[in-house]
Amino acid sequence: MITWFVGHCSTPIRREEYVHKLSQYVPIDVYGNCTEKCPSHCDEMLRTQYKFYLAFENSWCPDYVTEKFIRPYLYEAIPIFLGGADYSKYAPPNSYINARDFASPKQLAEYLMLLDKSDSLYASYFSWKKDYYVSVPDMFGWCELCRMIHDSSLPRQVYPDIKKWWMAEAGKCESDSTQYF
Repeated sequence: MITWFVGHCSTPIRREEYVHKLSQYVPIDVYGNCTEKCPSHCDEMLRTQYKFYLAFENSWCPDYVTEKFIRPYLYEAIPIFLGGADYSKYAPPNSYINARDFASPKQLAEYLMLLDKSDSLYASYFSWKKDYYVSVPDMFGWCELCRMIHDSSLPRQVYPDIKKWWMAEAGKCESDSTQYF
């Protein structure tokens, strides 16, 4: 029913602990560097064998969204997000589940089991396809960055150390996820 493709086994925000607690209530197949290696057809396996995909970020910062965000949309699974972004800015309404909307991993598991048993409720998470489609142009992010660099109407700002600014000076990143489990 649920899978998670993971590259970083241990994260400062301890997302792996959330997955461990969630797995006490629903089975989760985990593939990647920390457990069983993903077969060569991993993404296609997501499309054919799983209903849900855990799209849990390594860091929880506003607007920090990685490839974990798009993968389930490309392979027709419902994404379950856990991160610091406001996913309503990036995803169609009723197309994802935000783990932070649940008081505990147990409550999330109960909801996922409900969706698994109700074909109509599960299908409602794909109604977005009537109005939207997934498009991932090659090099899109780089092209957008280049466009913004050359846009003279945008204010100029220099960050000598972007990681330091993002993680420390911006001060908006969360460092402890245990409040969600």
